[in-house]
Amino acid sequence: VADDHSIPHPWKPVTTLDDKTFKLLDREYTFDGGAFPVQAISRGEKLLNAPVSLLCNGKQVEWSDFKIVSKNQDVIKLSGRGTVSEISFQWSGELWFDGLYSLKLKMIPEGKTGSKIDSFNISWKMPERFAKFVMSPLRNKWHNDQIFLMPGPSNITAREHLIWLTGHLRGFLWWPESDANWVNNKNEKPIVISRKDGSVNVSLNIISKTAKLTKDAVYQMAFMATPAKDQPKDFRKFHSDGRGVKGQTAQHIGWGAFHDKLYKDETTTPASHIPRDTVSYKEAVETWRDRGIAPFTYGMPGQIGSNTAEYDYFSRTWATIPSHHHRITKGGEKYMLQRCCGNTGVSDLFAWRTEQLFKNYPNLGGLYYDVGGSGFCQNTEHGHGGVDAFGKPYFSSGAMALRKLLMRIYKIHKK
Repeated sequence: VADDHSIPHPWKPVTTLDDKTFKLLDREYTFDGGAFPVQAISRGEKLLNAPVSLLCNGKQVEWSDFKIVSKNQDVIKLSGRGTVSEISFQWSGELWFDGLYSLKLKMIPEGKTGSKIDSFNISWKMPERFAKFVMSPLRNKWHNDQIFLMPGPSNITAREHLIWLTGHLRGFLWWPESDANWVNNKNEKPIVISRKDGSVNVSLNIISKTAKLTKDAVYQMAFMATPAKDQPKDFRKFHSDGRGVKGQTAQHIGWGAFHDKLYKDETTTPASHIPRDTVSYKEAVETWRDRGIAPFTYGMPGQIGSNTAEYDYFSRTWATIPSHHHRITKGGEKYMLQRCCGNTGVSDLFAWRTEQLFKNYPNLGGLYYDVGGSGFCQNTEHGHGGVDAFGKPYFSSGAMALRKLLMRIYKIHKK
């Protein structure tokens, strides 16, 4: 369900201006035969003073074999190769309708003996007016025109991690899936952001101390020119909650699923999207609509109850590890909610249930999603976490997995 190439409003198809320049809503990306954009334009303004570039052992990578692998209205897939001395690279990228450019970069050593890596760096420059604020995700303060950051959070229970340089409107974002295959000195903060003479330089010192590469090292990251879209013109007219106060346009329902008492507008769990009582639930929906107020049922993206069949069958492979659990008592029954990764079948389950919910209750305004943070995960059952090419354990961000799930839910809403 909604796992297709459709594009929800207000975004537009990704189009090609030439073989290496791509246009989408309010933005353009230009490549020059390599894995990284050499220019990004947001609403008519160039965001880069210097292109995103890669240096390995102090040398520029020589890129080759740039090609468009596939072209759909929602995403264009790219690929290519590169070399520097005896080290080779393979890459694949996806440029999406919302402006996200996802990149998988594989660094391959020569032969069985491996390759010595003294340094490995990705950098770019931006006009200072588009890099006034440095978010990761909260704002960082400048000290002597510099900011030093880590490539990942301090621990696995932390929230999302990214580097977003932005002005009051336009900006440019970089996101790493993990700090896998980063090799740095102890206590070093290898991301260095500096400003001088109206320009801001970002330097990702991925390998800053000598290391021996004996197996393929994979780096998963993303770039994005912002903003992704405008707010709807009438967004300030959306007035949520108040239980019927003057001017209210929307009401969240289903909060009762958290409490021991039974409520007529609740679902079987706070995250299930399944009404506990179809008759009373429909009555609640229609009652709000009759008052001119759109009801939005409460939910949590990708969370399943330990009292459900899907938990018994799939929790081991679907679960994010570690995970924050909500513990609930309902009608004397105790259970917990398990957060699951969007890389798994939980995305199919939630998309199907959302479609059924809207089909059976067409007067619903939509879903209200709570507790939607992506967090980090080390469940190797669905491809997160592990040990990198240099023997270092790592954990992975769930942001892209959550994005895939929410994209499907959003399409169903718009449809």
